[in-house]
Amino acid sequence: MSCLVIKNDGIGDLILASGIISGLAEIYNGVDLVTCRENEEIASLIPGVNRIIYTSRDNIALGTNPAFCDSPVDDIIMLKLMEQQYPVAISLRRYIRQSTLVLQRLVNAEQKFCFWKYPGNATQAEAEEYSQGWNHIVDNIPLTNEADYYRNCLRFALGKEINPIPQLNMPAQRKRIPKSLVIGLSSSGKNGWNYLKWLKIAELFYTDGYKVHIVGDNRFSNEVDLFCNNFPGMKNHMGELTLTELLTLYQSTTHYMGNDTGISHLASLTVPYNLIIVGGGTIPRFFPWPGNHNQAIITHAMKCFDCNWECKYLSTLCMERIHTIDILPFAQQFFAGKQPPGLYNLGPKGIKFTENLSGTNNLCLDEISHNLSE
Repeated sequence: MSCLVIKNDGIGDLILASGIISGLAEIYNGVDLVTCRENEEIASLIPGVNRIIYTSRDNIALGTNPAFCDSPVDDIIMLKLMEQQYPVAISLRRYIRQSTLVLQRLVNAEQKFCFWKYPGNATQAEAEEYSQGWNHIVDNIPLTNEADYYRNCLRFALGKEINPIPQLNMPAQRKRIPKSLVIGLSSSGKNGWNYLKWLKIAELFYTDGYKVHIVGDNRFSNEVDLFCNNFPGMKNHMGELTLTELLTLYQSTTHYMGNDTGISHLASLTVPYNLIIVGGGTIPRFFPWPGNHNQAIITHAMKCFDCNWECKYLSTLCMERIHTIDILPFAQQFFAGKQPPGLYNLGPKGIKFTENLSGTNNLCLDEISHNLSE
């Protein structure tokens, strides 16, 4: 029987883990995957997945028993998991959440592996109690991407090497439209860039001859409609496209810009040039990818980096300090192939993470980045 993998997480998290999941499928002749219902389009494209079990991310809490959950659908899922028998069950989380702990505890498996290093919405004591008896493995190498982290843990756990580079069963490649740019407008969350800055970027690249498409959810759709009316041919797709339709758009696009979001991870699977603007909450856990060949990541280092978005300021200064005028020249060079992929810091050199909550004090972004402040 195949291995069970628990990854009830966001779209971007699942895409980033897709290479690891595919590698486990090769080892165990397929995997069953537990993930969130919102991930249905993406989960079905991961190579080697035999069966997908959809659950929620946070409706299941510690102390929850089947038939007592607030969600009847999750009750059914938990009961079905209890009926299954697996040789191995693996949860792919560095920051563990209550729902993952409950689901893995319910599973009947000869071996259970967990790789959590920090508690998420569970306390340290709760996470330790729930994972008693599991093979609990952590990787203490700092500044690692999530996919690399899982690869390192699995190398120790299974004695096997897994290629961590994300992969999906992609649709047939379409002909790319020269100088086409998709902007993934992030509408919420601390890791988002102000939408007015994104619209300024859209205007600047439009006047430079790019065919511009704006995508995202529908929060600012009306404002973007009014903006696009001033630029004939600029397309507003906010709130209109499924993930499958968005992937089709990406496959005809040459360039992408966005924040640390699920749709940016999706773009990175196929778009040749991806410029991602990120803050310090989780850097570099999600971007850049392992084996990065098409991503330029822009950030502004601060002492409080690696805070897991528990920001001590009223606003996320690490994002506010990134301005369109600062990134435009670099973006033009990167899109023209004159700057290599990699992590780029707009802040001063020598900034160490001395004020964060994750215990990674005295790490410095200079170890893994290029500096643009000089």
